[in-house]
Amino acid sequence: MYLELLPNELLLNLFEYFNSFYLFRAFYTLNSRFNKLLIEYFRIHKFDFHYLSKEEFEFTRREYLPLISHRIVALYLSNTDETPYQIDLFLGNDLTLPQFIHLRSLSFHYVCSNELLNKIILQCYYLPHLTCFRLIECYFEHYDISHYDTFNYLWSLPKLTHCVLDFRFQRYNRISLPALVSQSIKYLSMPYIHWQWNDFIDLLESIPNILRLDIRLPDFATSIQIKSPIQFISALEIFVSNSSTLLFNLSQNMTNLSCLIVKTTGIIIDGHQWKQNFVNYLSKLKIFRCFMSCELGYNTDKEKTVDSLFGSYRSSYWIEDHQWFIRCQWSPSDTEKLISLYTLPDRSDYSIIQPSSYTLLTKSTCPFEYDYDNNNIPAMIHFAFKHTYMYFSYIRNLHLTLPLADLLLSNLPQLNRLIHLQVGCVPYIDANTAVYQLQKLIDQAPYLYSLEILTWFPSDIQEIPLNLFSHSIRSLKFQNVSCDTNRNNISLFNGHKCFLLINSSLGIQCEFLSLIVRKRTNIIDLVNGLPNLRTLKVHSKDDQCEYHSVKPSIEDELILWLQARLSCLINRDMRFTKFIHLWIR
Repeated sequence: MYLELLPNELLLNLFEYFNSFYLFRAFYTLNSRFNKLLIEYFRIHKFDFHYLSKEEFEFTRREYLPLISHRIVALYLSNTDETPYQIDLFLGNDLTLPQFIHLRSLSFHYVCSNELLNKIILQCYYLPHLTCFRLIECYFEHYDISHYDTFNYLWSLPKLTHCVLDFRFQRYNRISLPALVSQSIKYLSMPYIHWQWNDFIDLLESIPNILRLDIRLPDFATSIQIKSPIQFISALEIFVSNSSTLLFNLSQNMTNLSCLIVKTTGIIIDGHQWKQNFVNYLSKLKIFRCFMSCELGYNTDKEKTVDSLFGSYRSSYWIEDHQWFIRCQWSPSDTEKLISLYTLPDRSDYSIIQPSSYTLLTKSTCPFEYDYDNNNIPAMIHFAFKHTYMYFSYIRNLHLTLPLADLLLSNLPQLNRLIHLQVGCVPYIDANTAVYQLQKLIDQAPYLYSLEILTWFPSDIQEIPLNLFSHSIRSLKFQNVSCDTNRNNISLFNGHKCFLLINSSLGIQCEFLSLIVRKRTNIIDLVNGLPNLRTLKVHSKDDQCEYHSVKPSIEDELILWLQARLSCLINRDMRFTKFIHLWIR
């Protein structure tokens, strides 16, 4: 069957499987029908620049976007490691945000300077149809006027309904809010901001029509009460540290709550406390998920504590009436005091595998708990290797420590969804065993994109394994790898190691590389020697930069030295200032 014979509805569904750039490159100018379909598609879907190479991004911005800027309703731009200067390039050229006259959704990932944040907000003032605004994983030293202006702008937008402000401050000071009330915001996420109680109350009063809230509660209890019930909110996702008082105080004022998702550190709330709160105040609650953890005191009877916690979740209220099942998890080791309790199924797509010498005990109220680790919902599974119920076919992110147990290694499933792999090994493992096990794991992951090595100190050869084979790996991260039992000694790439990497199978196909080199000439060798390298994140040990501050590029000695020898875009990481980004091709 010819593609042109498919109805428009099927073609539009097919378009969803393409990256925005490749979609345009494949179908634009084929004929007028496909051109119209592309315009129709981008009226309801975002134009996503994620993972575009520098050349692809610049071509799209220059050739494609001017043709459809008046049709696009959503944009996603990112300054992450693989596209380190994308937002700056987009905002700094002829095509500006106000030209996207029908823009309804904007997402920016990794905005880490006040200057860039101000530039974004300034251009957003001219977007009257904006309903969704996201700032994702944005690191700043502290809260200041730029963030105040961001709140001021967003709270003044008459149509804004969805807002994500993922600010992560290095130092915490008071978060002062504008004296504005947003009648339109219904979905708000600010998961990492540390609030004082007064400011938190002001926030709640500034969003009276909120339906879903994702937020971190203040760390300390207070006698200040919420003035009036929060009538409309139906979903709450919240992080709590050390005290349950504020959580219960808040939830008691949300009588229409139907979904509650809680993460805690420093406390584990037992089933009796939850039940009392739910029965008395949250009669409409249908969905409850939690992940709680705390460290027990040295004189605490761990087994007795676990039994008591576990028993509080075994009543008919939990198991029969609501089918809210939990799993309790702890180590029998006297030195390990952390215990965790979480509801099943856990919705994370991240898994940690400990070495075969590590023992972890679990208890669950679910009679078919292991089914949760093998269904269509990604599961976070901490493996106790004496069990045989380990299924992780749906894991996308995996962190493991070698060696793997023989039982697991001999029954290793296909990891068809695994994309990111972090790996380390215990001290003095046999080098051949470590490489063999890692290669076998890679062989089971046909779509593995990223490999990060954290620790690698076998008994004989303490070198990063570069003789691995994979058809899919394109991202290599060696910036944190230690080849010494002294974890402070990070492995450096000298001229010889760079030569081995350049001539390795992984190096030849590598598109993103992060590492530490001994001297700046190694950077030149890598850029010129790796044929497919798009982006390099690198720290050179001979860099003379003062890492506590970022100088303008025209004053940065290493950047000036590199710019004189390379034609790519070069800038310093705004968060990890000892690292330089090179966006090559």
